[in-house]
Amino acid sequence: MITVKRVSVGSAFKVGAIVSLIISAITGLCFALFAGSILTTMSSIATSINQSGGTTTSLTQNDLAAFNAAGLTSLCISVGIQMVVAAIGGGLFSGLLAIAYNLTARWVGGLEVELHDDGYGFNAPVPPPSQPRYNPYAGGDKAKRHPNEGFDA
Repeated sequence: MITVKRVSVGSAFKVGAIVSLIISAITGLCFALFAGSILTTMSSIATSINQSGGTTTSLTQNDLAAFNAAGLTSLCISVGIQMVVAAIGGGLFSGLLAIAYNLTARWVGGLEVELHDDGYGFNAPVPPPSQPRYNPYAGGDKAKRHPNEGFDA
């Protein structure tokens, strides 16, 4: 058994921020697709009402295009703000959880984890450091000149 005695707050913040950002991006994309379909439907309804002459104020094509552009722009801005807020909030929450875990682990001893060695090197010996290869052209008085050194083609 291996006991996790401490979790790095900075590491927990980074991981929490990235995970929250990814989840927020996925949900933001779903929200944007849903809201975009509603905007498109509203625009087509307004166009059909306008063409049938059912309103006293007529909307021009420029008005409908401006409505679509403003709607899509505000949608993109709101999804972007949602992603930033979720990343910051997720990072802060994960950091606070790491602090709470560290305090709890100090009192009760931490989380015990059992790892299984499947033969891929949990307990494998560390290989010796490799020796630098001899390079006859590397510096020093006894270094050989490279055959092409000083030769201009």
